[in-house]
Amino acid sequence: MALRCVARSLLSMAGDASEVKEYARQAMECGDEAAGFTLGFELHSYLGTALERERNYVAAEKHFAAALRAKPGDEAVMLALARTLVGTQRKEKKVQARQLYEQVVASNPGSSEGYIRLAEMSLEADDFSEAYRMAAQAAKLAPSDPTALAILGKASMKTGRTEEGVRVLEQASALQPNTAAADLLALQALAQAHKKAGRDQDAISCFKRVLDARPGDYECNLSLGQLHSARGAAGASQAVHYYRSALQSRPSTREARDIYMQMAGVQCAISAWKDAQQTLEGAVRELPEDAEIWRKLLIVYEEQKDSKGQHQCFRRLGQLGCLQPADKVQCSELLMSEGQFREARDLLDQVLRAEPSNTAALLKVAASWRQDPTAGERALSEAKARYEQVLQLSPSNAEALEGAAYCYRKVNNLEQAITLYQQCLKVKPTAEGPLYYLGDILYKQHRHAECQHYLSRLVETNCTTEYKTGALYILAKSHVSLDEYAEAEAQARTGLAVKPNHPHFLFIFALVKNRMADYDSSISTLKKALQHCDAADSAQLVVEIRDWLAQAYERKHEYAAAMAELDRALQQDPSHASSLITQGLVHVHLKQLEQAETSFRRALAVEKNHALALVRLGYCKLLANDYQEATAFFQRALQQRCGTLALPHSVKGAARIYMALSLMSQQDMEGAILQVSEARKSHRNFNAVCTQGKDVIVRGECEGLVAKLRAIPDLDLNLAQAWQLVELMAKDLEIGLKDPAASRGASRAASEAAASPFGAGSPQAFAMSSPVAGGAGQERRQWLSAEIGGSPSAGGSAAPASQERRMWTAQASTPAMSPPAAPERRQWTAPKAPEPPKQEEEAVQMSSTVQMAGGLKLAKHEQIEMDELTQHECLGTGGFGAVYRGYFKNQEVAIKKLFCEDGGNISPLQLDELEKEVAALRSVNHPRLVRFIGACLTPPNLVIVTEFMPGGSLHHLLHKAKTPLTIGQQAKMALQVCEGAAFLHSSKPPVVHRDLKSLNVILDRIYNAKICDFGLTQSMDNTHISLKEGGGGGSPRYMAPECYDCKGKITEKVDVWALGCILVEIFGGPLPYDDCSNIQQIVAKVLIDKEIPYIPNHLPRGVRPVVEDCFNFDPKARTSSQSVYNRMLELNLVTN
Repeated sequence: MALRCVARSLLSMAGDASEVKEYARQAMECGDEAAGFTLGFELHSYLGTALERERNYVAAEKHFAAALRAKPGDEAVMLALARTLVGTQRKEKKVQARQLYEQVVASNPGSSEGYIRLAEMSLEADDFSEAYRMAAQAAKLAPSDPTALAILGKASMKTGRTEEGVRVLEQASALQPNTAAADLLALQALAQAHKKAGRDQDAISCFKRVLDARPGDYECNLSLGQLHSARGAAGASQAVHYYRSALQSRPSTREARDIYMQMAGVQCAISAWKDAQQTLEGAVRELPEDAEIWRKLLIVYEEQKDSKGQHQCFRRLGQLGCLQPADKVQCSELLMSEGQFREARDLLDQVLRAEPSNTAALLKVAASWRQDPTAGERALSEAKARYEQVLQLSPSNAEALEGAAYCYRKVNNLEQAITLYQQCLKVKPTAEGPLYYLGDILYKQHRHAECQHYLSRLVETNCTTEYKTGALYILAKSHVSLDEYAEAEAQARTGLAVKPNHPHFLFIFALVKNRMADYDSSISTLKKALQHCDAADSAQLVVEIRDWLAQAYERKHEYAAAMAELDRALQQDPSHASSLITQGLVHVHLKQLEQAETSFRRALAVEKNHALALVRLGYCKLLANDYQEATAFFQRALQQRCGTLALPHSVKGAARIYMALSLMSQQDMEGAILQVSEARKSHRNFNAVCTQGKDVIVRGECEGLVAKLRAIPDLDLNLAQAWQLVELMAKDLEIGLKDPAASRGASRAASEAAASPFGAGSPQAFAMSSPVAGGAGQERRQWLSAEIGGSPSAGGSAAPASQERRMWTAQASTPAMSPPAAPERRQWTAPKAPEPPKQEEEAVQMSSTVQMAGGLKLAKHEQIEMDELTQHECLGTGGFGAVYRGYFKNQEVAIKKLFCEDGGNISPLQLDELEKEVAALRSVNHPRLVRFIGACLTPPNLVIVTEFMPGGSLHHLLHKAKTPLTIGQQAKMALQVCEGAAFLHSSKPPVVHRDLKSLNVILDRIYNAKICDFGLTQSMDNTHISLKEGGGGGSPRYMAPECYDCKGKITEKVDVWALGCILVEIFGGPLPYDDCSNIQQIVAKVLIDKEIPYIPNHLPRGVRPVVEDCFNFDPKARTSSQSVYNRMLELNLVTN
């Protein structure tokens, strides 16, 4: 009792606090609390408050509870006890504290602190509405209390009252601009409000003020790190600084993990991969079981190409049981990059056993087979099998299409490769690989129009430098092959802009200069290209450059320099055919014919049918007067393909010129004249000289013409051969050569005294160097000056039959050597003949036609020259040709150009299609059929010209553009297609189109429809066409059932089936059998399941029965096109 009294006395006198505590403690120890001993209200309150300040909440709780027992209902003690209960951080104590606060506000509604504490507890419990209600009451009771305002601001933000929250928090901050705890609470709440509202700079300012007053504050550091992260690279370094500061506050494991991830994300964003690696490595040391951190670390290792680190991540993910199929696929890619292809496939096999349809794994397996150098012959077949598996699962997978095309290209199945590359481009129009390799394949197939189409598309894309330079190089070579030198130079110039001094483009420049006879420029450019060749360039290119250097020196008659370059080229590649040919040509000029023949034969041993080697060897034989063998070599040369980088079209022109000389020496004048005429078509320089020399020959002033012939750069002629050519040119002009001396006023006797019929200017050795079969001393003047058509001199042997013309050229109406009448004129025209009398009009009409092998004739107005056409963009390509938009005599037209196999030769299949299409177009004339304008049948220009329909195809309108159409528009197109088909079938005999489909229906700008593409059209001379006779053809989706039967009879009813398919499409339905991806599936549905094409339910009224009648499996029971047209007309849908 005494001790209690002393403690009370000291408390009442404001004595030393430590003495008060000590006497109170001793009193508690000596007193018997069970017997009712107590320190009293004042001492318990005092001691509780002191212990609360020391955060000794458990001891403080005992004293406040004792004080409350001594004085029940005391508000201050109740609030203090509640605070200590909250401070214990125990859930049950917080429940007791809430009850105390509720008792306070219940007994004293004006207690602002009670409402403040209840608001705080509601916020902590995420009961934001209750928190707002309590805080609002507290702020109402104590409008100047920054704590109440701060809590109200927080609650306002949580309940979506953002503007109110910011306003209240700013008030709280303004009430106490110092660093008091209440002010910091308000300031921090205000910072959070600014952050939530997106006012980052205001939030950063507030958080920094809090951090200045309270250094190391976890929430502030974390928030500042997040705010600076949002600024991107500009705030990255500060974000990392604040994240690191937050980590120093030793947050919980979960919080630390989040900070590590956020900090690594910032470092990755600024490509600070090493720092990110260190951050994440620190994270996995603290949280080794966290798979997400290992995945993030894996990405960082990938960026740094750290394969060891990647393997560690994959291994750890596997140990954690978190290695997903996608991770295994990624790991296999890592193994492949290290050359561990077998291990990669083993890992991928695990994926495929679990997921057989995993396309990513299948694609990686295919890639591993392609890249594995130890796989051997089975590599391509295994890769192809995997790509085909993917295509079965996903027919439009671009990677699989490109990969399968690669496999087919490598095994030289180029047509299949082309098809797959084209399908890939439909999925991915700018894919670099398909565009490039399509161009490359088509270039090698001499399909230059298509080649240029794809490579030009590639160049226009934002492709890699390697693809761009490769495409430009092939484009340049393609233009050179077509003798389009300006275009080739333009492509090479573009290539040099991309890669200056690139030897391939310099080589193209030099080649063009060589072809244009600018040998000095060619040599300097080739030397420059040689200087810029490095180890990365092909050794073959160096050989090519040296060969072309030798060719330029040979043309300049610098034979020593030429042989030096050839020695270097052949030392590097002894079997380089072009160098061997150039070597032989130098020997020819040096009159070393045996060595020349040896070189040419060596070239032919390397490349059996090298056209230029055959021509040069034939020329050797011509110089040796072995005319029959020379002719045989020239004929072989003409059978080979030209129009390439190394073999220009002029090679065949030279072969024909030399053959003409050989035939002339064998007295086959008609054959010789024919060869000269044909040579002009493929030898540009020779044709130019012939054109310019017409008037010269007429005047008989031929010396200059001889010089021009000998000056042709790519044609070797001695003086005698040049004079022989002039003679043949004169024969072709159907005039006799006059004696040049006579034309200058010399006497006839003087001219006859000359050694040659061409006057004193011609060499005396002329007759001896080109003997005639009749004898060495025989006069040649008789047949030189005779009228064309006169027979050779009596001493000559009969000329052999002239060489048969190709099937697409017109036949001469009279043999050239027949005396009574002159032959049909070629190229040059003689003076006009008198106008024929009326009774001969029919004969004259026949002579103005062009006749093809099958008897097809074009009228004069249908014959079109290529220079009359202006060709624009390519509209599409097919198996035999390409279609272009263009102009003919100021009329917009469609130009269908056939691909020639060999600079003029076309296959029988191409010729058959050409004849059929021209015949069909000429025989049918109707507003619903595309109109035939004319054709050019002069190889290599095989062209059909029809009217142009600017609206494109019906297929594009419906399935590509997906243009919305009214029922009236649909009905109009349907009627017009039916009308066109009905017209064909009403012909006598009926005409069967055999390839009706939406692609072959074309439109004008207002959707008027016409049927086109008559390549498969046939006339039914009897009652049907046998399938064997009619051939394959047709499009499988649109083919009637009888088309699949090898014994089936094809009638016009096959078009009716296709007509039903088109009607379904026009009225909004799908393609026929659109769920089938190959012909086998279509055949199964048609022949086995007897399933007709899908007919949707939404077709307009009355259309469905019409379509169903088109799909009758019995051709005899199937409706007719005329009936379809009539029934569609009766529906009167056009006016709807």
